[in-house]
Amino acid sequence: MTNKAESNNIEIDFKKVAEQINAKIKEAAAVMKEVNDLAKEAGLDGQIGYEYWDDDKELTLAQQEAVDAINIRPLFRELDQAGWATSSIGC
Repeated sequence: MTNKAESNNIEIDFKKVAEQINAKIKEAAAVMKEVNDLAKEAGLDGQIGYEYWDDDKELTLAQQEAVDAINIRPLFRELDQAGWATSSIGC
């Protein structure tokens, strides 16, 4: 059983780690905003990473080639490793 001092140290250490994690998440969000802006400029707004399309949503050949050229698997892999995924990720 841990004593109160050890418990406080664990809480303090966790708070530091949580702060570091939150800072990195903010950095990642900023990078993803840049990715989204680049995609929008290329006419791929909201289309990067989709492997399956609705029947009513057709891509031009140029759009399909651009989507195929963008490798989002490293991002999905890291999200999966962290356990941070949604039911729609990769759909």
